[in-house]
Amino acid sequence: MIVKVCGLNSQANALDVVLAGADMVGFIFHPASPRLILQPFGAEFNGSIPSFVKRVGVFVNASLEEVLIANANYSLDIVQLHGEENTDYCARLMDMGIPVIKAFSVDERFDFRITNAFHPYCTMFLFDASGRNRGGNGISFSWDLLNSYVGETPFLLSGGISIHHLPTINEMKHPAMVGVDINSRFEISPGVKDIAKVREFVEGIQKKKLKVTGHDER
Repeated sequence: MIVKVCGLNSQANALDVVLAGADMVGFIFHPASPRLILQPFGAEFNGSIPSFVKRVGVFVNASLEEVLIANANYSLDIVQLHGEENTDYCARLMDMGIPVIKAFSVDERFDFRITNAFHPYCTMFLFDASGRNRGGNGISFSWDLLNSYVGETPFLLSGGISIHHLPTINEMKHPAMVGVDINSRFEISPGVKDIAKVREFVEGIQKKKLKVTGHDER
């Protein structure tokens, strides 16, 4: 199971998260977020991140120009879209060779058929709890709702995940679920993670790798 640690805004802390075993590290480029990444990565950071750890840039209704600039300046591997971006937006990024994770806010009213149109243009989906903010709300949705998702695009589960969810996550058998996204429940302060908690979670999760450029497991 992939572990993505999102909302990092301290390079030193992000390096510690990588050493703790994260498969993906997420950096938020949404100006309204308290976890906004402000400084470009330094040479030490760039030289210390293994190629198999994927850098994910998180955007909310940003212009394509903004995404492309951040993608180049931060050497992002994947772009995660957390707003109302449409299929054309995703397709343009994929045409430029930039893998896309499209996030969806889930509650009892969410219709998983909405994801069908995005399938050709996204490497993965992310299912997060619907809340006041665009992620990082620290709340979960009913994971039984995932039974309504029958698509083939793999997804990450997000929303209020804590160390206490490990047993339940390890028992989940949804064929398209390939990982989890953790954030606020592992923080010391917004953007800074508790490394001991992250390491405990990573060591407790059942591991499975996924190529970020397609839907094939490895």
